[in-house]
Amino acid sequence: MPTTFSLHNPTPGLHWYVSKPLGTDQIAAIRDPQGGQTVKQPTSIPSPFARMDLVRSAFLNLSLKPDLSGTSNDQRIVSDCLDVGQLFFNYDKLKTFVTITPFDIRTDLTRLQQSNSLGHKRLGDALKLFLDQDAAEYNFNQINRLFVLSYRGRVVGGTSPKTLFFSSGNDLSWVDVTMGNDRLFDSSVCPLHERDIEYQKFWYAIKLFMPNFRDRFREVDDYLNRSRALLQQQNPTMFYEHIESHNGQPLLTREQFDQDFDELTTGPGDVVEVLGFPLRKKKSDARAIDKVSDFIIKSDKYARLNPSQPRPMALQNRFFRQFTYVPQAQWNSNIPVPYYARESWRENQRPLPGQPGNYPWLTVSDFLEPYLIRLPFPTDRGRFFDGNLQTSAIEKGFLLPLKKDFFDFFDVDDLLTGRVRLKMTPQAGGINVTLDIPVTAPNQPGNQFITFERLYSQTVGTSNAPNELTNEGIIVENSFTVNIYPFVRSGSVTVPADYRVQLIESGFDSQNQYDLTYFRQQTNTEVTVESKHQRTVRQQNTDGSSVYYVLREEFDYLQTHIRGDGRDMHGVLIPRWQEYNGGSKQFEFSVDFGTTNTHVEYKVDGSSPRPFDVAELTPQVATLVAPAQYNPALFELFLLYDLEFVPPTIGPGRPDNFPTRTAIAEPMNLSFNQQTQALADFNIPFYVERQPAGSNRITTNLKWAKTSDQTERRVEAFLEELLMLIKNKVLTEGGNLAQTTVYWFFPASMTPGRVSQLRADWQQLYDRYIGGSAGRLREVSESVAPFYYYKQNPTLSASARPVINVDIGGGTSDVVVYERNEPKLLTSFRFAGNAIYGDAFSEYGAASHNGFIRKYADRIQTLLDSQSLGNLSDNNRRMLDTNRSEDIMAFWFSIEKSNDVKAKNMLSFNGMLAKDEDLKIVFVLFYTALLYHVARLMKHRGIGLPGAITFSGTGSKVLTIISADDQMLGKLARAIFEKVYDKTYDTSGLTLFYERKGPKEVTCKGALMQPANNRPVDTEAISYVYPATFNDEFESLTYADLRKPEVVESLLKETNEFIDFFFAINQQFSFVRNLNVSSRSLVVAQQELRTHLDTSLMDGIQRKEGDVVAEYSGMTDALGAPIEETLFFYPLIGAINKLANALA
Repeated sequence: MPTTFSLHNPTPGLHWYVSKPLGTDQIAAIRDPQGGQTVKQPTSIPSPFARMDLVRSAFLNLSLKPDLSGTSNDQRIVSDCLDVGQLFFNYDKLKTFVTITPFDIRTDLTRLQQSNSLGHKRLGDALKLFLDQDAAEYNFNQINRLFVLSYRGRVVGGTSPKTLFFSSGNDLSWVDVTMGNDRLFDSSVCPLHERDIEYQKFWYAIKLFMPNFRDRFREVDDYLNRSRALLQQQNPTMFYEHIESHNGQPLLTREQFDQDFDELTTGPGDVVEVLGFPLRKKKSDARAIDKVSDFIIKSDKYARLNPSQPRPMALQNRFFRQFTYVPQAQWNSNIPVPYYARESWRENQRPLPGQPGNYPWLTVSDFLEPYLIRLPFPTDRGRFFDGNLQTSAIEKGFLLPLKKDFFDFFDVDDLLTGRVRLKMTPQAGGINVTLDIPVTAPNQPGNQFITFERLYSQTVGTSNAPNELTNEGIIVENSFTVNIYPFVRSGSVTVPADYRVQLIESGFDSQNQYDLTYFRQQTNTEVTVESKHQRTVRQQNTDGSSVYYVLREEFDYLQTHIRGDGRDMHGVLIPRWQEYNGGSKQFEFSVDFGTTNTHVEYKVDGSSPRPFDVAELTPQVATLVAPAQYNPALFELFLLYDLEFVPPTIGPGRPDNFPTRTAIAEPMNLSFNQQTQALADFNIPFYVERQPAGSNRITTNLKWAKTSDQTERRVEAFLEELLMLIKNKVLTEGGNLAQTTVYWFFPASMTPGRVSQLRADWQQLYDRYIGGSAGRLREVSESVAPFYYYKQNPTLSASARPVINVDIGGGTSDVVVYERNEPKLLTSFRFAGNAIYGDAFSEYGAASHNGFIRKYADRIQTLLDSQSLGNLSDNNRRMLDTNRSEDIMAFWFSIEKSNDVKAKNMLSFNGMLAKDEDLKIVFVLFYTALLYHVARLMKHRGIGLPGAITFSGTGSKVLTIISADDQMLGKLARAIFEKVYDKTYDTSGLTLFYERKGPKEVTCKGALMQPANNRPVDTEAISYVYPATFNDEFESLTYADLRKPEVVESLLKETNEFIDFFFAINQQFSFVRNLNVSSRSLVVAQQELRTHLDTSLMDGIQRKEGDVVAEYSGMTDALGAPIEETLFFYPLIGAINKLANALA
């Protein structure tokens, strides 16, 4: 029987018969022994372009069925072709690894044919043969260039004039590119309708907009039509969103095509094309990722600060939730995520893990520091965010290991409220830090987080360096602290910012360098520091160093930068600010800037005045160290805080209180040729009378120091700190700055020029810190205010008889006489506390010649040593070394107020003096001289006998030394006035009023107690200087007159007249019997008081002339000015000093 040999089923017939050319049906009928399921694709067709035809055939075969099903070979060939196209389409993502090489049909083919290489020539001829032979069938006649695509240097495929793209017939499974969830060129196949919608649109757009597409690519066109239908069936949402609207309106327009896709180029103007039609590439799919990825960091802040940038992702290792990663790709938990990435996420240089291309993404090391900085103390968790540290409040604290970039996404409140969850937990001898980052997760329910986690240990293996690649951090302990003042900021009401931040580092052996940087959270930009001041410098054998930052802007967090031992470390501090949201309370403050001491009182909403205080419940300084955890081991950190900064609390019964010494502390090496700042270069040393000042210079006598740039800056710094205290109190206690009133005082004896300077200083500082409405900064004469305090006593009135107020300070005494409850006469003179305790007219100190010092120095030192009062003992030695008597005795008076002193009576200097029958004569002399001059003045001005005398000021404590019996002091005063007036009192007599416990407070309280409608006193109009010459020989004097012998003689006569008066009063009153004055002291006084009166007078005159000449510098007739104070006391100041020295 005859046999027909054929690959297909021929028409039945015997012998010879007429056959037909092979057509589609005949080809389809050819049997494949493997059924199209071979592993290897067919490659034996004898043509260099056979692969293109295989791809065409595969498209043809698959397009025959609506579901695009077919043999495995056909499906794999088409899938690989689509993979090649996807590599072209995603060229920008992959160009680090992908190379596109053009082959020009004209120039490159001619070059092959004309090559000297026989192989090249033969290849060129063969290519030319097939290009010519199959020109019409495969569109070769329309080709300009073909493009060959290589991945990592190996050919993968290229462009095709028949199917747009084709793949090589080799095994391409080595290509490690994944698009979505599809790995290209693997054993599985992926039809077009299951791929990235942007890539599908790319194919459909070419079909629509390439001229004669169907004629050129019929098989592909059929495949695309089938694919489009399958997309509509299987994913209608995507179809109607991207391909066609529900009403049949095409969504793929030429304009949209040109807008959504860029031309694919391999260089400037070098366009990749197929048959002259430029191919397109995928624009950055950042928008698509931003829209669909569950890993996008949920941050409105980043979107606000970077409106044109894609929102970054947060990626986590070992993340097992079914999150959408990129469009059409779920997260694969096997994808490794580096803990540290060198490439910049900001510049979009980071390749996506497990996906082609770049997209901004963050990992652990982008938010967490490699070092965790431990502190040698527990932190104040109420004032600083502790990162939810899971340890007890008495264990050591840490800085937050957050990088600055974290705050590009989140605010401080996100951490404080838990929207971003930071947690620090002890683990395996270290600290495990977890940071839960909120992500948008549009495809997930509820709030979703990505967790960054890092374990910090003492060492990494045997190394003390961190390893960010393996996510291993290092704990490093650093001994430093940070203190912030004031600790209040704007809330709903904006207030001017003015901050001081103190950075203290302890230990002379540490070589670490510390720096602080401040940031505002709204823009996460650095806050400009107005000035930075190194105050105490670390030197060998010192306890540490201090640096101060002055800021006029608010800040939300600060970053610590520590360099040392080859390490570069950072950590963050987040203050838990108290916010000011306005207030209605009206505060009034009065500030008595005194020679020896300064006092501040206040009242709220018309309440009774009370001394300035800062409650322990609301410390005014945020100390990084928890206040309850102060201990001796941290001495170095606390010492400089105590010596150089503002106390955390102030008030009666506390170590730091008002009145306080009028002094300023500054570093020994302070240069006044540079900018200086309060609470940076200067601070008020509240501690000055209870402990040594360390490396600080303490300057006293600020009020009356000679005018100079240094003096002005010290005074300004002192007043500035006072106003900072006032401002902070108003803000933290619900006050209204605009309604805050401040009274300040000046002595009547102060020159108008000096008062003007003080007024300017006060106004400038008030405007800067308080900024109250006009008229709320008020000046009051020191001598006027006390009257309104005592006037609250119903028995005190000046309506019928004059009332005198004597305000005895450290440097001056001010006297005001009231008639009909109005001030009528005012005078002031430099005869006050320092006239008793000071060094007479010595400018540089003469404690070794001061009777009080000579008598009591050893005794007090012995008592301090015996009571084991180390700080006070050391401070006493330091004070004695100053050789300034007024400072030494001011310290001695303060000893009993120290909380360290238990045996207060034993160490009461006031008590010692009250029992000293020898030296008491000095105080009686002072008291008598002062009242004698006042009496003479009043009589000279025609004012009747006073009905009452009120005393105020620190210096009025001399009354308690003279006698504990108020009536006895009154009797002495009455005797003095009656003898001067040569007139006796009626039954109403003379009454004395004074505060034994707080005479310094009287002035401040009085200012706050004066009637609201009280008119300001015109002190110039009522001021009078009584020359006090003998028998009033000279009604007025100038400084030039003091050079006249007759004037000097008259002044000395008046002094001798008073000395006679003093001893006459003793005959009448008996100082021995009534005041316990020793007989010996009276004898010594008789011998000493009249000696060297002329020397003391001239010392006083010359000193005052020097001040006058300096004040009227440049004026030829400076000494022609009227005298500014009486000269009566000049001889007595020297006499008192000599008397005390003689009695010691």
